[in-house]
Amino acid sequence: MDACKPLKEYAWFVGKIRENREIFETLEEAVDAALNELADDSIIKPFLIDNKAEVKEMCITEYDEEKTFAQQRAEGVEEGRIEGRREGRIEGIQEGIKEGIIESVKKFIKKGKLSYDEIADNFEIPIEEVRRLAAQMS
Repeated sequence: MDACKPLKEYAWFVGKIRENREIFETLEEAVDAALNELADDSIIKPFLIDNKAEVKEMCITEYDEEKTFAQQRAEGVEEGRIEGRREGRIEGIQEGIKEGIIESVKKFIKKGKLSYDEIADNFEIPIEEVRRLAAQMS
C-alpha cells in the first residue's frame, strides 16, 4: 500500500466509512464524514468530491451486498442444518430397520424351522449374510 498512495488513501477511506457506520445513523452520513476527514492534499479527494453522488451510490450498493451475502450465508448454514437433521433421521430409521431385520433373521435361525435359503428369500437378503449371522451365533 505504501507503494501506491491512491490505493492507500482509498483503503483508509473505506475503513473510515466502516468506522463511521458505528457512529452515524445512515450510510450516507458515514460517507460524508469520511470525505470531510480526508486530508486536503489527498490524491483521491478531488475525484471523490467531484463524483460524490456516484461514490455514495457505490458505497451503499457495496454495503448492501455485504449485508446480503452475510444473510445468504446464514440462510445457507440453516438450510444445511435442516438437511443434516433430515438425513440423520433417515439414516437412523434405515439403521433401525436393518437392525430389526438382523434380529428377526437371528430368531429364525435359532428356531431352526426354516433353511438358510428360505430365510434369505423371505427377508430378501443374501444367503451369505444369513450364514455369517448363523456363524456369529455359534
